[in-house]
Amino acid sequence: MESTLQRVRDEFPVTSCPEDVCTLLENESESGRVAFAFSGGPDSLFLLIWLRAHFPNLASRSLALHFNHQTRPEENAREAEIAREFAGRLGYRFCLGHRDDRLGSSEESLRRARFLFFQREMKTAEISALLLGHQADDVAETMLARLARGSGPEGLAAPRPISLHGGDWKHSRVRPLLHFSGDAIRSFLQEEGLAAAEDPSNRSDAYLRNRIRSQVIPAWKEASDRDLLGGIERSRRQFAEVAQFLEESARQLVPDGWGSDRIEAKALKGQCAAPVRFAIQRWLYAHGGELVPEAVDAVVRACLHGENGRWSVGVGKWITLDSEGLLWESESELVEWDPLEWLAGKTLCLPDGSRLQRKTLASDRKLYERIRSGAVDPCRHVYLQGPMDPDAPLIVRLWRAGDRFRPLGSPGSRKLQDWFTDRKISSERRRQLPVIAHQDQILWVPGLPPAHNYRLTSPEENLLSLTYEPS
Repeated sequence: MESTLQRVRDEFPVTSCPEDVCTLLENESESGRVAFAFSGGPDSLFLLIWLRAHFPNLASRSLALHFNHQTRPEENAREAEIAREFAGRLGYRFCLGHRDDRLGSSEESLRRARFLFFQREMKTAEISALLLGHQADDVAETMLARLARGSGPEGLAAPRPISLHGGDWKHSRVRPLLHFSGDAIRSFLQEEGLAAAEDPSNRSDAYLRNRIRSQVIPAWKEASDRDLLGGIERSRRQFAEVAQFLEESARQLVPDGWGSDRIEAKALKGQCAAPVRFAIQRWLYAHGGELVPEAVDAVVRACLHGENGRWSVGVGKWITLDSEGLLWESESELVEWDPLEWLAGKTLCLPDGSRLQRKTLASDRKLYERIRSGAVDPCRHVYLQGPMDPDAPLIVRLWRAGDRFRPLGSPGSRKLQDWFTDRKISSERRRQLPVIAHQDQILWVPGLPPAHNYRLTSPEENLLSLTYEPS
């Protein structure tokens, strides 16, 4: 085995590994551990050998994870034994997982089950780096497949040397072999007499990636007059650089973060299309929205030209574009209800689970001064005086299009929608907040100051106290 490891050091040097991957592995080699997605196939087997050759101390502490998909029971069992044997020969701990029979067997279902197993075992072992055997041919296959889908720079930058992933266990997925070709890896294993497991599904023409691998890439290599895989990897790196620039530019268009409910119109109109497209796609992804590529193009055009529009981005999910900006809406979570009468001294329970309380209080100079000093949070609690009987019935209802309101201290009234926007109250939230009115005049909406015409003017008059308790 030592001669095999020395040959790896000579022919597949660590200096050919992506720089950020080398740095990560060197840091982990001090006292850390990594995990491998180990199918037992040629690429993952070579990855275990490569790490053993260059980082022997790290390899001895690391974990080889094999997932039995159980789609071909006898063959899968043999593949698992091959993987177990190789892991043992190379000094790795071995961990075997199995697919739950109740789960689906589609390609995506199997992939999801496999990575859930990886994350579960890594979490148990407190390992934060998962090594994958992707090599240079995988980069070419991915790029061709994604070009056919119309992917942008971020999609064409995959697979990256290191990518960060969340889920139940935050971790890095690390790909040390991106600069080595599949042909070189297979030739090495064959010459060393190492018979890796071969999944027959990889030879099936049923999958696009397999057809690209068996039909397109060989023809492209033969037609090329230069190092095809080296050129593709260089393009992948440049796409990654462009994607990073676009993300930094897009973040400036959405200063409140991808989770915000609105992208301001002034940030989008007249901009270059590329960062706007990136911002919209990342914003949609953060909210769990989906649009077909043609619809994304339509949204981008509308944003650039200041047009209006509304698009469905999932069940009960919409984005609306108007003069104020691009707004996220999730109608499925809204609770609609009819106007309610609110009597003096009563607690009102609203249909969404929130509550309103009102009290009439005798004049109190200390309380009056504390309120006037701004010590009361208008999101939850306000005090009113003004041209009405404090015990008069009030109306509580939902926001209506066209509602106008003049909050305390403002020079005049504006649409309630404008006040919501200024206060960064989300589209979902504004459709849930109660509007408290006396006859046709809005007194208060939680989150905004009380009505200017009902401001405190005298410490000698009674106060109307209103309290909102959200659900």
